[in-house]
Amino acid sequence: MMLGGAMTAGAGGGLMLLAVSPLLNPPVPEGEFSENVLAPLVYIAGLCTVMAGASILLAGIPVTVAGNSMMNCDVSWRDARYDSRGLGAIIEGGYWLPDILEARASLGYHFNSHIFLGAGVAPGFWLDKSSRDPSISRLSLPVYADFRWSFCNRLLTPYLGVSAGMEMTDDPLSPYLGAELGTRIRTSRISTRSFWSAISAEAAGGYMRVGIKMGYSF
Repeated sequence: MMLGGAMTAGAGGGLMLLAVSPLLNPPVPEGEFSENVLAPLVYIAGLCTVMAGASILLAGIPVTVAGNSMMNCDVSWRDARYDSRGLGAIIEGGYWLPDILEARASLGYHFNSHIFLGAGVAPGFWLDKSSRDPSISRLSLPVYADFRWSFCNRLLTPYLGVSAGMEMTDDPLSPYLGAELGTRIRTSRISTRSFWSAISAEAAGGYMRVGIKMGYSF
């Protein structure tokens, strides 16, 4: 899966190089005008292929780790139960629209195989400031309570997450709300170590955004 993603991204990169090469953009004699509509289309196709390949590559990381965990387990993963009680930290990163990179860190307690409750902080950076009011900070810093519910006690399970707190960069401070739906892949039967990936939505006084994220708990 990871190899396929890398090959797909490489093919997309080749298309992008082709789009800017002299093959599709021959020299235009001085004083003449030439509009090539093919090159932009090839470039866009290449960019989409690169994004698809990168997504497959990233998705293959937890799948590969989970596969190794299953191979090393003496109990079929369909029948295995996982001990998920105790203190834990969840570290994540992701990309949100419109054009934000964000890191997230939560520290809390796994009450059982299903419930995690903690507190977190999520520093974010707007890559394109033109997408919002120039007078508003380019940084965001929500501080929140983090609640997650894993639907079942298996190696692979969907989960639902809700977070609520305050956006610290707004003046005055504004309420922050977040929701996410994703997948948890446990990598250990005797601890809380897991991969988490999700589609997420966030809203505060100065923004509303959606994105994807991936992380690990230990």
